[in-house]
Amino acid sequence: MTRDDWHDQDFAADWDEAGNLLTNPDRLRQLSLLADMLAACLPTHLLDLGIGSAQVEAAINHRHPGFIDQCRVTGIDASESMLELARHRCEDEKLSNIELVRADFAS
Repeated sequence: MTRDDWHDQDFAADWDEAGNLLTNPDRLRQLSLLADMLAACLPTHLLDLGIGSAQVEAAINHRHPGFIDQCRVTGIDASESMLELARHRCEDEKLSNIELVRADFAS
């Protein structure tokens, strides 16, 4: 994997599928723990550096419905392909309180 792989739509889609919570029980346990920790501290703003396809935000919202809508979320990623997946996921999940920003901290 190279830095440029993230900009390839097929690579991004494959990465997103590999992290699917239905097929990756370890990822589900990790995200459930994260969701519970965030819900316990009730932040007003979340900053997700490397938001990818917004799987984390969707998982948090599934475990604690409405939580994402109660705070401001800024998701940053260098890959337009990943951000496109995030836009679709946010639309499908009705997560309207997420601002997606393309930025590359490596350059």
